[in-house]
Formats: sequence, C-alpha cells, structure tokens
Amino acid sequence: MDTLTQSPETPASKALERLRAVRLDRDRFVALAFCWADLLFELDDTGSVIFASGAVQSVLGCHPDQIRGLSFRDLVVKEDRHILRLAETILRKHGRVDDVSLRLRAPGGPTPPLALAGHRMAELDNHVFLAFHSRDRVTLSDGAKHRVARDSLYDAGGFAQVAKELLQDDADANRMTLVSLAGVAAHKDHVSPHQHQDLDQLIGTFLRAVSARGDAAGMIGAGRYGLVHDIGLDINDIRHGICEIVQRHQPGGDVPAVETATLDLDGDLDEHELAQGVLYAINTFHQANRPEFTLRNLGSHLSTLARDAAATVDGFKRMINASDFRMAFQPVIDARTGGAHHFEALARFNGRMGEAPFRYITFAEETGLIVDFDLAMAEKAIAWLADSADRRVRIAVNISGKSIVSARYADTLIKMLSQAPVTRDRLIFEITESAQVPDLAGANQVVQRLRQSGYAVCLDDFGAGAASFRYLSVMEVDIVKLDGDAIHQAMEANKGRAFMTALTTLCRNLDVRTVAEMVDSPELLSFVRGCGVDYLQGYLLGRPNRDRPKYDPAAVARYFPRDPAEG
Repeated sequence: MDTLTQSPETPASKALERLRAVRLDRDRFVALAFCWADLLFELDDTGSVIFASGAVQSVLGCHPDQIRGLSFRDLVVKEDRHILRLAETILRKHGRVDDVSLRLRAPGGPTPPLALAGHRMAELDNHVFLAFHSRDRVTLSDGAKHRVARDSLYDAGGFAQVAKELLQDDADANRMTLVSLAGVAAHKDHVSPHQHQDLDQLIGTFLRAVSARGDAAGMIGAGRYGLVHDIGLDINDIRHGICEIVQRHQPGGDVPAVETATLDLDGDLDEHELAQGVLYAINTFHQANRPEFTLRNLGSHLSTLARDAAATVDGFKRMINASDFRMAFQPVIDARTGGAHHFEALARFNGRMGEAPFRYITFAEETGLIVDFDLAMAEKAIAWLADSADRRVRIAVNISGKSIVSARYADTLIKMLSQAPVTRDRLIFEITESAQVPDLAGANQVVQRLRQSGYAVCLDDFGAGAASFRYLSVMEVDIVKLDGDAIHQAMEANKGRAFMTALTTLCRNLDVRTVAEMVDSPELLSFVRGCGVDYLQGYLLGRPNRDRPKYDPAAVARYFPRDPAEG
C-alpha cells in the first residue's frame, strides 16, 4: 500500500521558512515602494549595495549591477554625506526615516536634491531599504497638522503638545532643550528660497535624529527650535552639529552663534505643573522679541517656570469666574452716512492685566482657557444688552479661532442666546485669527447655527495672510473686517488702491459687507472710502469708551460733508 509521508519539520526547515517569509515581506516592500520611488536600494549591515532598481541608468549613468558591492556613501555627493550620517542615526534608533534631502553623484554632476525614505529590517540581518524620488513631486499633506513640512518639524503648538505627552509618559525623555540660531535672517538674504528651505530641513533632520522617538522636535520661530531628549545627549553635540550643517550649506560663511537652554524635567512636579511649565517655556521662547526674554533666564529650573505659569493660570481663572473684567466700546461707522452701525466690545482687564489685553487673550488661547473667557465675555455682553434701554444699539464680541471649533463653546453659547431673545439682531460675533481656525468646516457649522438664530458673524483680520481667502471660501459670513496693517500697506503701494477696490468688490458680490479698521487719519479715511468699504473703525472716528457706547455725531460729521443735493 502506498503511503504518503511528510518530512518532519527540522530547525533548518523552520529557519528556511522564516527566511522565505522575510523575503516575501521584502518583495512586498519593494513593490509598494515603486508606487512612490524612482530609485530603490537595499544595503547590507555594512552599508554596501546588494540590490538596486528603478531609474539607476538614467540617474546614475550605470547599470544596477555595476554598483552592487559599492558603499552607498560613495554614491552620495561629498557635501551631503553628513546628512546621510544623520539618516543612518535615525535608522539605527527608530528603524525608519522620512523626507531627507540628498544629492547623488551622476556623470554630469550632482543630481538635484532627492527625497529619501528608508526602512531598516532587523529580521533581515539589519538590511536597510532606501527609496528616492524627485523632490519636485513632494506636496504638503493636509492631514499633517502642526507640521512645518511633511514629516518634518512640528510648529510651536504641535511641539508643545508632543513635549507634554512625552515628558509625562516617557521616563527616558526627561530633558527639553531650546535652541536659538542667530543669523538665520541674514542667511536667508544670501541664498535662494529653495536653499533656505533646504537648510531648515537639514536642521530639522538633525534635531529629529537626536530627539526622543525620532520626531520630538519643533520649529518654534525663525531660527528658534526645541527638542525633547534623554539625559545622555550632549548639548555640545547639538551646537556643533548645527554649526556644521550651516557652514556646509554656505561655505565661507560666518560661524553661526548657537545658544541653548536645557530644562531639567526631573523633580517633584505633578503632571499639571509639568504641563504648565513646559507650555510657559515654549510660549516665552516663541515670543522671543519680548524685552525681558533671554535664553539664560529661561534656562532656570522648571519649577520656577511652572510656578509662574500656574500663578498666571489661577489668576486668569479667578478673573473669569468672578467676571472681573470690563468692556470698552468702540464705534463702527457707516462709511456712507457717518452714523454708528454698531460698537465693538473690547475686553479690559483690571490691575496688571490691563497693561496688554492682547497678551492675556493670547495666553488664554495657549493655555486652553479661551473657551471659558469667550463665554464669560458673551455672557457679559448679553447681560449688557438685556439691561440697555436703547434697543437700537448693536454690539460685537470676539470669538477666538479655538473657541469657534469647541463643541462646549457652541452648545453653551446657543443655550445662552436662546434664553435672551432680546439680543437677536443686536449682537454680532467676530471670529479672530489670533489663533488660526484648525477646522474650517466645523467652524462654519457653528457660524451657520448663529446666523440661523438671528446673529450676524464677522471674520476679523481679513487680508492679513493668504489663509484669509480660504476662510472666506469655506465660511459663509455677513461681514469681513479688513486688517489695519494691510490697509496701511495698500495705501502706500502703487497698486494698493486697485487691490483694495477689487477686494471690496469681491465681498460685495458675495453679499458680504466690509469694515476698514485702524482708520486713524483723514488720508486713510479718504483712501478706504474711495476703495468702497462699507464701515469704518479707528481712532479718527472714535476711541474705545469704558462701560457704555459713546458716539459723537458732531465730531464725525466733519469727515462726512453734506451732499448738496440734500439741500
């Protein structure tokens, strides 16, 4: 009788099966990489090329077989080999690397910068797979929130969030270093925008390579960076590494001044104090143009920063809970008639906070208190309108870009308004861009809820940046307030009048009214009226007045000569 027999599994057969599975994974990796890459390489654990595919002939001028056995470093231009070392560091620590810019050696000279992505497979004897494509095809990802560039540094807000999470959850990540690089602006003046962008990316690659988790680094401002790392990182290595990158990027240039401050995060701080201290340090560093700022005083022990932050937070919370602030009212004038259309209600804080309202509004946005403050401001405005004997007066209150996307803010505000029908058609909401709106579609839903309830909505600071037009295309509003600085610049520019006229015409075609702010001179008044704005606001026509709306028709009338046709 024939008998079917099956060979018993041996250690060798098991090993062979595992190797086949790993190679199958490798083949899948290669196949998927071709969806993205123009060039593919596999390196052994010594960095030698054992496989090459893709556009090797057209890019490097040789057949793939000719580079097998060569050190991959020899394929990289000499000036970029320090970047390759950074990529290798990231691969050793984290297993993968993304969006590193490298130039390869080619017969006609260096290739343009190519975008590199790499993956190290520990299961395959630590072989490394590298994929390259032309950087011209790289696009920013809409989903990569808080990133300066795709797979690159976080911005200040994103870095603050990542830093808090890591410092609370990762026992090895117990240091935060802030880096200030002098001369960035001067460097920008001597190179092309593409070269300066490359420098930013190289510094970002380096900082990510030495940071915790391989991505715990951020660009906090021009020439200002931050990273979270472990105690073993030598800060001098950071300074030397950045200096080397800048000097290689601009041969013959001055040695940059690199200043650092390292915050020791060990100690007896609880999670709340730690988070506030980190946030306070990053925000202070972000506002490095403040006269009292130096990295030296920022580098003091974190507990001092935490106490300062906690004291300010607690004081702000008490102020909100006690409604211990006042409103000042500034008139917004009809550009055609000179009459008061409405009054903007501005927050004025008592005591020390009265010195710089904008600074404390920004502080509230950064510490998560802005929703409570905006609700307190709306509540005060609603109460004022309910008590006002003059039912013709309309007032406007601000909504931070962070509040408008908060479900708690929207639900609480709508409930407050439903209980005060007297405010309908008398209360206007201005969405400010002091904190950019992170979810325009979600914000528009809240805007439409307000409009459907009988409340006009204004988009503040319009024209201050390119994002303004995207805001207007997504959010349906009733009014836009033209940024005062943009208006002043337009008045001085050769084509400024044409630009402002086109802007007001666009808004009028969209059935959106316009307000010109910071109207502080007769010349500016004449300019914006000539450009077709609907409403005017500025010191020339009325300053903020505490406690009650104040409008002086006689003072405004001299800027609005009577039409002779009226007799």
